[in-house]
Amino acid sequence: MNNDLLKIINDVVVPDEPITENTVISECEDIDSLALLNLFIEFRKIKNDLVITDFSKCRTIQDVINLVQK
Repeated sequence: MNNDLLKIINDVVVPDEPITENTVISECEDIDSLALLNLFIEFRKIKNDLVITDFSKCRTIQDVINLVQK
């Protein structure tokens, strides 16, 4: 499932360099507030009870993946 979620992330963000589990969100120039909002909306389709405050606490892409997989 990690690969599926990474594909969604890369499809939504369309980064210059591929985003990986180790990508730190605040250090990635391709991930801005609009990209984060779009990711949140996309992941709400997978996990209906996803809460924006929990999502905003994620520091890395792995944190996002863990949150969506809970």
